[in-house]
Amino acid sequence: MVTLRGRFESGQMIIGLNNAFEPVINSIIIGAQGNNTIRGNGTDFIEFSNNQSIVPIFGEVTNPNGGGNLPITITEITKDGGQFHWEINGLPAGFNFSSLLGQELRAGGGGAKTIVAANAVNSTITTNDMQIPFLIRDDDNLPNSGVLPNQPDLSGLNIAFQDAYIICENDSGGDPNNNSNNTPFIENASTAAEMAIINAERQSSINESTLFWIVYITSAWQFSPLSDADANGENIHWGGSYPSTNTTHDENLTTGGDYSFAYRETILDVPPPLAESFIIAHEVGHQFGLGHCNGDYITPNALPTNEYPNIGLMSAGGNNAGVAPTNRFIARHLNLIRSRVSSPGE
Repeated sequence: MVTLRGRFESGQMIIGLNNAFEPVINSIIIGAQGNNTIRGNGTDFIEFSNNQSIVPIFGEVTNPNGGGNLPITITEITKDGGQFHWEINGLPAGFNFSSLLGQELRAGGGGAKTIVAANAVNSTITTNDMQIPFLIRDDDNLPNSGVLPNQPDLSGLNIAFQDAYIICENDSGGDPNNNSNNTPFIENASTAAEMAIINAERQSSINESTLFWIVYITSAWQFSPLSDADANGENIHWGGSYPSTNTTHDENLTTGGDYSFAYRETILDVPPPLAESFIIAHEVGHQFGLGHCNGDYITPNALPTNEYPNIGLMSAGGNNAGVAPTNRFIARHLNLIRSRVSSPGE
């Protein structure tokens, strides 16, 4: 059993394609939306459980009597040294099996392979090579997944912030022209250089004031390759707010983060404990300077607050510290939000 997994884990493999390398009606589908689960090491191979087979699969052999190819069904494939033995059926009644010697086999839409032996007793033909085309998809890119582009769901903001007497408007920071539609695609939104590129797209700062507060939210692919739940046992980051250091505090007002992400890759792999809209509300809480009440981002030896771990919407949840979040802020955090004067991140 492979222990190092990753890309293609929980994905999909389709065996048997047409000449355009597209699945056909009798293709075999393994994995998501199919009949088994595949695993992969992220680079050069995949595997699936022992009870999953790649046969029966369609094929065709050259008709030695002319008139085109003959359709067959391949029911078993055996490798013996450098040769491949194909058990087949579907040939016309009374067909001269030995006449296939020197003809060609195509399996599952693959290339032609010369038949070097034909055994009528066990209905097998032999080739010195094998080629069966297949498609393989990571679970991040299954049909209709709609990963990117995908705008964040903001519907939970008013529910979460109503207790703090805040009305949230999705008005592009006061001007729809402030929305940026050409921010460079960044696969991993984690390094200082990547953050600088994104930070440069905060184009509503001229409108921020004590009377008009603005938060910045965007969809992103993932935080890092090791925090996207792919492989499934990795750490999970459904969202993030940046910068995260020295910007949040659970006892005093502080600056807060500049902008927040919803990480599409992770949300697709492992659905969060709350609806996406409340994951975003949690991240916007960080833009208001709220922390996780566990002492992080404050001082190296800070202690959790009295409410911890029952801290409502600002719980980290998932496989991080804290219980599953709710869709409401606790009183401590509401007081900090209500006491704020400047726009989040300012």
